[in-house]
Amino acid sequence: MSQDVILKGGKILIDGSLVERDIALIDGKVAMQADVTASAETLDCRGIHIAPGLVDVQVNGGGGHMFSTSSTRSDYEAIARAHASVGSTSICPTIITGPPNEMLAAISLAAEMCGARISGGATFAGIHVEGPFLAERKRGGHPAQYLQQPSLSFAQEILDASKGTLAIFTVAPELPGALGVIDLMVEAGVHVSAGHTVAGSDDLHRAAEHGLAGVTHLYNAMEPLSSRAPGPIGVALSSDLYAGLISDFLHVAPDALRVAMIAKSDSLVYLTTDAVSPLGSSAARTFNLYGTEVTVRDGGCYTSDDVLAGTATPLSIMVRLLIDRLDLDPAVALSMATAVPRSLLGSSDCGAIADGASADITLFDEDFNLSRVFVGGRPIELWDGLENLKSV
Repeated sequence: MSQDVILKGGKILIDGSLVERDIALIDGKVAMQADVTASAETLDCRGIHIAPGLVDVQVNGGGGHMFSTSSTRSDYEAIARAHASVGSTSICPTIITGPPNEMLAAISLAAEMCGARISGGATFAGIHVEGPFLAERKRGGHPAQYLQQPSLSFAQEILDASKGTLAIFTVAPELPGALGVIDLMVEAGVHVSAGHTVAGSDDLHRAAEHGLAGVTHLYNAMEPLSSRAPGPIGVALSSDLYAGLISDFLHVAPDALRVAMIAKSDSLVYLTTDAVSPLGSSAARTFNLYGTEVTVRDGGCYTSDDVLAGTATPLSIMVRLLIDRLDLDPAVALSMATAVPRSLLGSSDCGAIADGASADITLFDEDFNLSRVFVGGRPIELWDGLENLKSV
């Protein structure tokens, strides 16, 4: 297939709706007038749903590597290619709790690669740092020995290492000193999100007054909602905070997913994977995370204590699961993996199909299985493991 192609007869996600029209991918960019070149190859897209490349704002790893424990550009490129091969063409490398020097080194390397085109791989759309200012009781897969109390000095080191590319910072807002860190991050233009937290609702409201803007992986690693203690879940569901959902149907039960979709505006709920190294790799079924062995089981990743520590289920599969199992409007499900994270990031470089936009495009068949991915207008090979996930 030539680099230039006309996608003809498909239903395209534009401004939150699936509309039938033709578009062209010319010189790596989207052209909304599909007849702009006679030399472009035409691809029959009847019965196909066309969306922007998916945007995943919480990616710990993939392709057999983790951002936090890998130290080379080639490892980071392998993660980027693994995610592109399953439909996510823009990702936020996520650095988790670890030894401080290793965290800063990983942030610095990711910062060097942010925004650059990786051949056949996802673009790094900004860095997400999750930790080390998290609650020990809700740490999940984060190593307890490296958790810290909030510190303005280390928060500033994180900002300095990121060289202006830090997009999201997850913190437990109830910890002493957390509000000062939130102030620092907000002033730097970072989206601050509550996660791995034992915060009560008062803590969330207080943090929101300081600029807290979201909740990381809603329902997971936080206090449950009850009638007199709504906690982070209750505040997230009843406010204008962004809320991330891991919709692999392992992290969150179907009814809880429905509650979030009913309670909140479609424009505030986004999908994310919290992906770890086995995603996009048929070989990596186990991995070691700072001394904790994690094993893949039914698409989820579990410690020996049966604690979920991320997922191996691609974002494209999560979109389909919402459509299949919750009967969610396909345009809404696709927007949760494109337009909403794009809005959260404040980015014009991903998550939308528009004239002149980068031609990062995903095609889904009539059953919403991923069928093609274009990165910068070029088709890339899909991960062969996707075929085994069609029955999920």
